[in-house]
Amino acid sequence: MAKLQMAGAQGGKDDEAKFLRGVSTLGKDLSCCLCLSTFERPVRTSCKHYYCAECLNESLRRKQQCPLCKTKVTRRDVEDDEFVAALVWKYRRIVTAANAA
Repeated sequence: MAKLQMAGAQGGKDDEAKFLRGVSTLGKDLSCCLCLSTFERPVRTSCKHYYCAECLNESLRRKQQCPLCKTKVTRRDVEDDEFVAALVWKYRRIVTAANAA
């Protein structure tokens, strides 16, 4: 992330710093609290928490509850989230493009 630069920035260092903060915040928002990485196949629980599919499956094998709020959750209560998956894909494209600039 340190290599990120704003391509074609007109506003200089301040705009670049804002851009970097925004991308960093977005990356945190699109990260699984179990593995601390950007979501891989994001899923949503019935209590509206998001995880990587495999991270949540592993957690549910041990205990059938949401790792964050402890609400009872079974695999039937978990849905793939295509919208968040699309956001993750776009975020990765932004990071790749910014790092290439």
